[in-house]
Amino acid sequence: MLTAQTGLVNYIADSTVDFKTVEAYSGQMKDAIKLTGKLPAAFPMFKKVVKPLGIKNHLFDILICTKSDSFDKKTSQNTNLQHASALLDYIEANLTFTESTKDFIIDRDQNPPEARLLMQDNKFTIVVITVHVITE
Repeated sequence: MLTAQTGLVNYIADSTVDFKTVEAYSGQMKDAIKLTGKLPAAFPMFKKVVKPLGIKNHLFDILICTKSDSFDKKTSQNTNLQHASALLDYIEANLTFTESTKDFIIDRDQNPPEARLLMQDNKFTIVVITVHVITE
């Protein structure tokens, strides 16, 4: 599980998306104000492992957090959606990554990545992208 999470963090950090911060989620959302210098950010969060027939399916939520100084919800959401869309495009074009000699594949056939709005106010927007990462 840790190898999959570390690999996903490195995979996102190496992506073409302009994130200031990419790190495993460990409660950062509890005090979003402390995050303002680190935004835009991506925080992969491990959810569970399913092991049907020897294949491990790791379920992750990737929290995409952005801040807008415009105080306009539409502008704030548009900024966030640009980052979320860019990450989804990157995932679609790059379905595999390796960590500690293990190969991982992002499942787009049985469990395609999906994005949903988690929270929005006049300054911050958080979109969650759910991905299934498989390995043998």
